Amino acid sequence: LEKYERPEHNYVVGWSRGREKFRGVEDVAKGSWYANGLYAEPAQNESDTLKAKYPASTAEPLWPTSDELGADLESSFRQLGSSLYQVSRHVLRHCDAWLANARSLLPWHLKLRIHLATLFQKKRKLFSLEHITHELSRLHVARLLHYFPDAPLNTDGGDWCGC
Repeated sequence: LEKYERPEHNYVVGWSRGREKFRGVEDVAKGSWYANGLYAEPAQNESDTLKAKYPASTAEPLWPTSDELGADLESSFRQLGSSLYQVSRHVLRHCDAWLANARSLLPWHLKLRIHLATLFQKKRKLFSLEHITHELSRLHVARLLHYFPDAPLNTDGGDWCGC
């Protein structure tokens, strides 16, 4: 699987196993597959500065073929990513509603800053999490996580996930 690793992107594109450490010990109990869950070219029609600023978020992994896996990982990954993305829209709407109600609890100086900032915006929705996530960004990184059943576990981890 090493051919699917992208060390130039700190192992957050494509395959990664044993690259994360917990308390100084490599975590080989899990492996991860990272990619944009929605777009093959998330920086398409964008400037090169976006690719330079966010190389790991704009890079595409080398995908295993269906001959290697017996299934098409890329299309399955993107279908799952799309489903989660649609669910997130509903969750973010609820977060936006909660934040709108919570503004009344903020100190006066923060309310003033928010009010002044909205005066300079054409639309109030520019402050919504839903708008920022679903309309302004294409840099979504998704992770498939697999725990290996026979991998040695770090038993010193207490309640840490994977121990």
